[in-house]
Amino acid sequence: MFKSLILAAGLAYANAFPSMDVTIDGQPDKLYITEDWFTLDVEGASVKLGMNMRAYLTRAADMGQLDTMGYYTPNLLGGSLEWDNDISAAQCGCVDTFYLVGMPATNWDGSKAADKFHYCDANQVGGFYCPEFDMMESNLYSWRSTIHKCNQPNDQGHYDWCDAGGSCAIDFQQQEEGAYGQGAWKIDTTRPFHSKINFAAGAGDRLDSFTVELTQEGRTYTIGSCGDDTIGKDLKGGMAFVLSTWGSSDGIDWLQHGKC
Repeated sequence: MFKSLILAAGLAYANAFPSMDVTIDGQPDKLYITEDWFTLDVEGASVKLGMNMRAYLTRAADMGQLDTMGYYTPNLLGGSLEWDNDISAAQCGCVDTFYLVGMPATNWDGSKAADKFHYCDANQVGGFYCPEFDMMESNLYSWRSTIHKCNQPNDQGHYDWCDAGGSCAIDFQQQEEGAYGQGAWKIDTTRPFHSKINFAAGAGDRLDSFTVELTQEGRTYTIGSCGDDTIGKDLKGGMAFVLSTWGSSDGIDWLQHGKC
């Protein structure tokens, strides 16, 4: 269970990854955040990604260790995750995301696929499907969390279909008028706030439900949603953490709902 994501000061160079101080089940630990064709902007205890960038949390300290040590993929079923957000720079058309995917991408014969990070997701970005749990898709105006389940993979771990539209979505902007967003009275997205997501376990490795809790200056805004049988097994088996930023001038009204 994450209690914090605190990035150590200093930039990484060449193929080395910058380290992050985290607390897992009450114990201090260290993870690394990948960088490759871009450089992370590191300032003390925070990390910033520029537009159209993607990074992963890993146990590996550099690219040379990635295939042997792998991504950080804990059992989240029945657990929780906490982190701090500052999305004040994410204007209309921008999407800040923090999500889970069933990496590594796998070919039908079991070989690793896609780019050198072996990326995959439920929308087949990069050409390969895998389960996805969008914990946060957000900007100044909106926050959405969504389950994207897939069919059963073949015996080599290859997926041929996933639910790109998703299910059991939590949408803060549509819940209570004026409670979330720029200048909102509960969660004002122009200022930092704390985020927590709980994954409630049911019988037989089922995800009974999940809850997103946002807190700012003593105010808490909580929304719960339904669960799913298959994504619970993925959460238990381990999914990789992905951070990314991307943007579009149109086509994201599923997130912004006409607010822009």
